[in-house]
Amino acid sequence: MRRVHSALLLFAVCLFSIARADDFEDFEQAVATVATNYNRAVDSRGTRFEKSYKQHVSAMCELAKKVQNAIDSLKLGADLDMVWITEEIRQVYNENNKDFKSGQNRMKRMVGRSQDPATLFKIIAADIKTLKTMRFTTENGGAVKDSLMAKRRLLAYNRILRFFMKYQSSYRRRKDDDSFRKLFERRMAVLENLAGSLDSDLRRKNPNAGFQVKLAEETSIMLKNFEDLYKSQLKKKTYTVKRAGETTTVNALNSEMHFALQNIRKFLIELDNAGIETDPAGKVDAESAEEKESASPENRYEKMSPEELNAELSRRRREIYRSNTSMDGFDRDVLAEYLASLSREQRKEYNKYLREYRDSGLKNNQAVRSAILRLHTGLISGKNAMTAGEMTDALLRLDKLKKKELKELDVLD
Repeated sequence: MRRVHSALLLFAVCLFSIARADDFEDFEQAVATVATNYNRAVDSRGTRFEKSYKQHVSAMCELAKKVQNAIDSLKLGADLDMVWITEEIRQVYNENNKDFKSGQNRMKRMVGRSQDPATLFKIIAADIKTLKTMRFTTENGGAVKDSLMAKRRLLAYNRILRFFMKYQSSYRRRKDDDSFRKLFERRMAVLENLAGSLDSDLRRKNPNAGFQVKLAEETSIMLKNFEDLYKSQLKKKTYTVKRAGETTTVNALNSEMHFALQNIRKFLIELDNAGIETDPAGKVDAESAEEKESASPENRYEKMSPEELNAELSRRRREIYRSNTSMDGFDRDVLAEYLASLSREQRKEYNKYLREYRDSGLKNNQAVRSAILRLHTGLISGKNAMTAGEMTDALLRLDKLKKKELKELDVLD
């Protein structure tokens, strides 16, 4: 056990010397860690686990501010409000984690806020995934794929519309999920404002386009019918509805809402096919961008010295290690990626450590975490024993895994 503690201490010292990664990557990991360990943290009042968890929550909220600065500077959309969501998650956790004296206070504590942040976790995970498809980074003040800069508002409108389609039923059902409902209402307000500005600009800049759909009008109709449907549901009137002095039906409201939605979607497809820009922005040099894309990893690594290969592999390995979200184990996908960075001999060393920790009585997840920690600490502090060929092969394996991940995410442009 003393050897394990020594390894932990050595790793903690080494960790401070590691250069920071992109704040967005750190933020993604922080959110995943807070989400993965939330239920256990709520049930771990007064423990060291709780103290560590609160530090993760604070780190998530601080990173959200840095990510938000880049989002705002790029004008990617007011719906992507990472600060509001993370602070709401923190407040939900704080309310759940309080030591209340009576059942009555326990019932009152969540007024105006959700009982748990499960929906918020799903939404912020989807937002992070959306940013990843845009190749978002906070480096150098923030950037996304250059081709997306010219249609930022259109992408934002489409993004919120898809959010509406996915969550409008949940909004009507979940009367006690207050945090989610607030977020939904905030995004619908953004959607309506965007519809107005886009509609006005598109018609002014494309007077001869002959647009058949008025985006602002259809958006207003869609949201108005949605609101009337919700009000009807609150009154528990399942069929007839009074509106503007007349009587209509729930089916009619639903039909009108979906007809407006259908018109909007057709219009968005029309705009996309026409290649219309809503946010003109400067383009990068096409030739240099093409050269950068076409440069093969094999050629890039062949030109590197052993020292450069080691530096690149060490950097990638540190990023992988830091992406683990389990506070007492090691994520399966992260483990597979980390093992892909190792040579055959290093893999044997890992398996040896793993057997030792299992034989000492540790559970599998703890044994895996301890074995990786011990190996990682040694790789950071020890002399590199990999050949140039082994490092190149490891980097190519990591590139292949990364390419597969990006392909799964690449739903835009």
